Amino acid sequence: WTGLPQMTFFVLFLLTAISFLWMHLTVLQLLQQEAKHLRNDFKLKEDRPC
Repeated sequence: WTGLPQMTFFVLFLLTAISFLWMHLTVLQLLQQEAKHLRNDFKLKEDRPC
C-alpha cells in the first residue's frame, strides 16, 4: 500500500515530462515552418556565448 503514492507520483512526473518535451518540439517545429519571420527573435541555447 505504501508504493501507491510513489507510483502515482512517478506516473504523473513521466506524463508531465513527456508533455513538456512534446510541446517544446512542437513550438520549435512551428517556428521553423510557419513563423520564419519570428525565428530570429528567439535566442536558442546553442546561440548563446559560453
